[in-house]
Amino acid sequence: MKGILFSKAVAAIFFAFLGILILAPGGYGEEFDITCCGSTNNTLLSTSQELVLLGYEGKGISTSNHANKIFDNLTWQVVGMTKVVDGKAHWSEYRKYQDLNGDVFYVELSGVGPEGTYKILNGTGRYKGMKGEAKTKAVARGKPIVPGTGQYCGRAAGTFELAK
Repeated sequence: MKGILFSKAVAAIFFAFLGILILAPGGYGEEFDITCCGSTNNTLLSTSQELVLLGYEGKGISTSNHANKIFDNLTWQVVGMTKVVDGKAHWSEYRKYQDLNGDVFYVELSGVGPEGTYKILNGTGRYKGMKGEAKTKAVARGKPIVPGTGQYCGRAAGTFELAK
């Protein structure tokens, strides 16, 4: 029973990560479209029939699907939590993205199931004062290569604006 619930919780994490985005109508000027792939280490807190709680941390890399290539080859780190109730995964996470120059920006993500929202919070260097938003959806997940881990890809597209 624990194995089945753990598998469901791990699957929920994969669906929770970035995915195909339907562009969110926002007040930001530039578009972005990225695919992110990575791996997480998962900590199972609860495996009851009524409640599954799972924490995770992970790392990965993004590639830009947009002509502007603004977020191409960014590495990222994530911490998050998933709660599965009545078969629905509710998740939230925070990510730190870093470009090749070492400048970073921070993102807050949350959602239910495979879809979610993506909000750019702020950053350093060229990303200082940046704002933006997107919708996300998972695009791929594999069988965990090692127990207690997860591997996935997702896609996000939306709009952003660098500070002036």
